[in-house]
Formats: sequence, structure tokens, C-alpha cells
Amino acid sequence: MKIIVYLHVIVLFFSVSCGNKKNADVMHEQESEKETLKKGTSVLTARLANLSQAYKSDSFTILDAHMDGNLMHLTVEYSGGCEVHSFEVLGSNAIMKSMPPQRAVLILHNANGDACRSLIVEQLTVDLSEFAYQQEDGSEIFLVVEGLEKIPFVFERNSK
Repeated sequence: MKIIVYLHVIVLFFSVSCGNKKNADVMHEQESEKETLKKGTSVLTARLANLSQAYKSDSFTILDAHMDGNLMHLTVEYSGGCEVHSFEVLGSNAIMKSMPPQRAVLILHNANGDACRSLIVEQLTVDLSEFAYQQEDGSEIFLVVEGLEKIPFVFERNSK
């Protein structure tokens, strides 16, 4: 009878240790899921909107931003990897009176409920032509984007 009990204990021990290996494999997969993935460049068109409304955005970080003519190039980082993410750029209809004038800009991120944890780095290119103070060569305005310094934008009629 004791031999049968010992056999059951040994079988139970091996069953539990195999389960721990499976758990370790699952944890390793989750850890490797955190690696950084680099995506290509997405081209966006900015639009004017009433920014006094409440807009929802999923978390993201702007790593870099620079202007090239009427185009703003952004490098953004966010977590995900299982769903398609999208970005939208909104500029305030209202222009702040200053010299040069200023326009508030919102960058919105929609993660589409993505709960995955890979770190994604993506390049966004945004045509900011609609945000010009006037649609004339040399028209200057500062764009005020949360988390960034004021970005000077000088409109170019024949920009890239």
C-alpha cells in the first residue's frame, strides 16, 4: 500500500514540475512580447477642428518631431502589436493672437483595444498645410503640441 502512495506522490511531483515548465515558457513568451518593433512610415492629413470638445487618446510618446516644408515628421512610441493602431492630427479652429500667431494641435492615438505589450516605434508624416496662418508663401505660425516645444511652421505653397 505504501508503494502505491509513493508512486502517486512521484507522479504528482512530475506533473507539477511539467506544469512549471509550461508556465515558464508562457512567461518567456510574454517577456519576449515586450521587445521593440519598428513599423514603417504612415502619412496623415491634418484637419482643423473645435478643440474645446473632449477627445479621447490612447497613451503614446513622441520621441522626435521636426519640420520639412509643410510636413511634420514624428517618431512615436506606444505599446501594442496585436491590433491596427491609428493616429489623427487636429488643429484648433481658433488661433491665439501673438506674433507670430499660435495654433493648438492635438495628436490622437487609437489603439483599438490592443492589450499586447510589444513596444512599437512608428514614423508618422503629417501634411500640416491646413494649419497655415494664411495659404501664402512665408506665412508663419507656431504650433503648440502638448509635450513638445512650440514648433515654428512657415507655409510653402509648393512644398514637397
